[in-house]
Amino acid sequence: MIKKLYHFYQYQLPLRAKMLITHLILALIPAMLITNFAYNQMITVTTNTTLRSLNTLADQTRANIATTVEQLSTMADSVCGDEFFSSYIYTSLPEQYDHIFDLEGGLHTLENLLASYENSSIVSNVRIYMDDSHYRELRKRTKNPIFETLHPARGTYWHGIFSSTNNNELLCPPMYLSPTEIDTLGTHAVIRRIRSVQSECYVVIYFNQSTIQPILLQDLPYNNSVIYITNSRNEIVASTNTMLSGTYYIPYNEITQQIPSTSRQEKLQFAGENVYCGCKIIPGTDWIMVSAVPESNLTSEGSRLVLNFLFVYALVVIVCILISQGLSRSITGRVSKVVENMQQVRQSKLPSRMDDPVGSDEISSLIDSYNYMSDEINRLVTKQQETANELRHSEFRALQAQINPHFLYNTLDMINWMAQSGETAHVSEAVNLLSRFYRITLSRGSSIITVREELEHVTLYVQLQNMRFNDKIHFFIDVPDEMLDYTIPKLIFQPIVENSILHGILEKPVKEGNIVIMGWMEDETLVFVISDDGVGIPPEKLETILSGNGASSKGSNIAISNTHKRIRLCYGSEYGLRYRSKPGYETEVEIRIPANGESLDLPPMMMHHDCSVPL
Repeated sequence: MIKKLYHFYQYQLPLRAKMLITHLILALIPAMLITNFAYNQMITVTTNTTLRSLNTLADQTRANIATTVEQLSTMADSVCGDEFFSSYIYTSLPEQYDHIFDLEGGLHTLENLLASYENSSIVSNVRIYMDDSHYRELRKRTKNPIFETLHPARGTYWHGIFSSTNNNELLCPPMYLSPTEIDTLGTHAVIRRIRSVQSECYVVIYFNQSTIQPILLQDLPYNNSVIYITNSRNEIVASTNTMLSGTYYIPYNEITQQIPSTSRQEKLQFAGENVYCGCKIIPGTDWIMVSAVPESNLTSEGSRLVLNFLFVYALVVIVCILISQGLSRSITGRVSKVVENMQQVRQSKLPSRMDDPVGSDEISSLIDSYNYMSDEINRLVTKQQETANELRHSEFRALQAQINPHFLYNTLDMINWMAQSGETAHVSEAVNLLSRFYRITLSRGSSIITVREELEHVTLYVQLQNMRFNDKIHFFIDVPDEMLDYTIPKLIFQPIVENSILHGILEKPVKEGNIVIMGWMEDETLVFVISDDGVGIPPEKLETILSGNGASSKGSNIAISNTHKRIRLCYGSEYGLRYRSKPGYETEVEIRIPANGESLDLPPMMMHHDCSVPL
């Protein structure tokens, strides 16, 4: 195999390709070795550096969240420790409080404190839920919505937690709050419970996830990574991405097992994907902050560096290729041009003449000989085309000549029949119709007429036939106005309609029927369909009708065959007639003609929308 490749490289490969491959091998092999080494080193370095950076950011985030939670807890504690409020709540008979203390002054001071908390950037709302007796007494002196009865709180999850435990402090995620609280007050809360023998009270400092979310987002280096906070009840307190936190979720009691150190990230697997996970415990809470960064994010940084290196090296390779191409072109350019032109001849294309050679070396002599050969071949091909076009021209005239006598014979036979029948009153009308008919047929010597004229032509023909057959032919035309000014070869519709009458409708027992001409555009093609409800055409005759070999008791199909051949001679084999018939019911003829009216390569006298010589 090595010998064969070497032989192919040395003796069969073109010189230009040989030089190009040699330069590429010399450039790419070192690049591959260097890239492989650089990639491994860069991945290791960038991964370690990024992980250290992530751990530092996580420490800062933990401290910021702890500070925020501590501020909220301090606010709740200050309310609970307010001298007026604590004294009032512990009073068993709040209605007698005003006789002992300054209720109005203490309430005013408390309201100012709570208002300052509500105006804080980290607090969304403050609520104090208390028993009915304390609430009614305060309600006499203030309408402040901060004070509420215990009724809204008793249906919440957090109230159930307090009822089942001895805890007096609770940090609530959204799952603990009621929908009404989340919608109107806040998504999270810090709650303090005050209990006495006679009463129960809850101080609730509400805040939104927007208080924590920006802090978490500061530690989010990649779009498809996530940071979430979970509590001891396995509830997601906050998350930068709800979907990803579910994907990379670690149960609360397993976090410290899977991530034993809070100072470094551990590589874990989630659904077969390697993910670097780190955790930080939020002081003063039961919260743990977990960060999850897919390994692909870390390796992508090294990959980008390698790609930058490869991009620079690719530029160097391109420069080498350009230099190689310039060298090979200076040596093999003229020979390659001769070879390319000769290959065109092998592909049945006409040879193109090269520029006259500059110089007198062997390659110049080769180009001169090639130009002589090219001139001779083009001359012979031109002569052959002229001969072929003349032959096509003669065939076209012969085909069209067969149509006119055929139609004239049938029409004169009809007029003769009318005269013999004594219908002299209609002979003048018939002659007038026939005169107009032949005026369109001759059309000043042109073989191309508009669709409008062709439809008028076939309408005159049907009128002549109806004069003979007592209006038994019901004729309908449905062709859009925008098609009427397109040009087509004349005598296209009349032979088909004639066949529909003689071999379709008149073969029926009732000697009466319908003929419909419809037209539409398909891209750049004119499509006409002529249908009749005559006796139809048997399958064996349908196969021969376009070839002209079929025959009937009333004549041959030569007019139909000639019409089909005329269109194909003018425009190509993809155009012409197509018959479909259901014996006993109907016949349908589809005619396809190009809308641009450009004919095939005919002699000059047949161009310009004229597919034959004058009649």
